[in-house]
Amino acid sequence: VALYTFSYMTNSLKIGSLIMFLHDWADIWTPFAKIWVETDYKNLTLFGGVMIWFTWTYSRLIIFP
Repeated sequence: VALYTFSYMTNSLKIGSLIMFLHDWADIWTPFAKIWVETDYKNLTLFGGVMIWFTWTYSRLIIFP
């Protein structure tokens, strides 16, 4: 909410929307990893964790700059 408000007040909605998109993109995998952490399927938990790491790194170090 603070990001939307600040970007609206400074008239930079496009930049604020891009930042929110990149933050939300990596969060798609977080519930997936949380679901499988309590089960015996450790490979799926590992896959979810790797996907969180990969999408977070890719979106913040490659796409965003």
